[in-house]
Amino acid sequence: MRTWTSVPAAVLAVLLTLWSAPVAQAVAPARAAAHWVATWGTAMSEGSAELASWPSYTVRHFPHTSLGGSAVRIRLSNVYGDGAARFGRVTVAVATATSPRRPVSTPRELSFGGRRPVTVAAGGTAVSDPLPFTVAAGSDLVVSMFLDRPPGLATRHRAAYAHNHLAAGDQSGALDPAVFTRSTTSWYFLADVEVDAPGGAVVAFGDSITDGAGSTVGTDRRWPDRLAARDRRSGVVNAGISGNKVLADNPGYGPAGISRAQRDITRRAGVRTAILLQGINDIRQDNPPSLEQLWQGYRRIVATAHARGIRVLGGTLTPFQGSARFTAARESLRQQVNQRIRSGVLFDGVVDFDAAVRDPADPARLRAHFHNGDWLHPNDAGYQAMAGAVPLSELPAPAVAGTRSGR
Repeated sequence: MRTWTSVPAAVLAVLLTLWSAPVAQAVAPARAAAHWVATWGTAMSEGSAELASWPSYTVRHFPHTSLGGSAVRIRLSNVYGDGAARFGRVTVAVATATSPRRPVSTPRELSFGGRRPVTVAAGGTAVSDPLPFTVAAGSDLVVSMFLDRPPGLATRHRAAYAHNHLAAGDQSGALDPAVFTRSTTSWYFLADVEVDAPGGAVVAFGDSITDGAGSTVGTDRRWPDRLAARDRRSGVVNAGISGNKVLADNPGYGPAGISRAQRDITRRAGVRTAILLQGINDIRQDNPPSLEQLWQGYRRIVATAHARGIRVLGGTLTPFQGSARFTAARESLRQQVNQRIRSGVLFDGVVDFDAAVRDPADPARLRAHFHNGDWLHPNDAGYQAMAGAVPLSELPAPAVAGTRSGR
């Protein structure tokens, strides 16, 4: 039998040296897992039959980013569809800064699970595969979605306060904006844009005052946009729906805040903080809730967020005297709500929007130069003041280990 003792000592020494020496790595270290953070998003509010007569069409949107990143992916929503939606082609590009808006270069096609096209079932969503793509903070993207088999009801966020484009057939790769023969001020199908970046996201959750009613259409001057411009460390998602309420569904204006908080706050990528500014539509309705009823609604929204480790800042309700449906009783309820928000008994922090925009000489009213003419909705200057009221120290700056996929 051959044994190690038959090997000369010199040879044995060489073998032992080679055996114990470190082995060189044959492959490069694996790249760290992507950390996805929402840089833009909206809250879907209804299914619309506006496009039902079109056998196929392309929707082109221009989402304004908040946080930059090294890769991009998007989420498509068919949550209000009455049937499956087949997206024959979906593309993304950087948009020009001037009108007419167009891609600065050939749009790049997105895949979904390695496949094109993608079919999204009624009530469902789909997240695209990551695309290496440099996204600058505060820039505009072009997202084009060609539906070759659209549902009868198209899922949308009705009041986008933005200019978007529609065209018959597949124009997802078009560079010439003239092929888009129709415009829309709604967001269709596109629910989120996410980037690979450190940090976290903030969700602005509310009604038309968060949605941007009263701001200049197409200029991204809503208060969440202005907040994003103040702090490029965080993604900012606008989950406001015009006409939305805390406690009750409002057909065409989305499900109640207590019902949609899970979808619109917790199921987004990288969310660490939410800012809740909602309740004025509950107060202005024919039979307003009591303070305790409204407060219980707030508790449910906060509990939903806290269950996913998300902090919630309470926003005080802004003045509305001079607007339709104002009464002294409703104003008293608004003041009671604000007093309790400021007390700190529920929320993780307070954003005093009321103090930022009210008239010091008449606190039940907005400052005259802060509203759009209806004494309810702020204008561009009013939204700037609201954004300035948010303490940046409350926003998620540091990188966070792990990834919230949001799927």
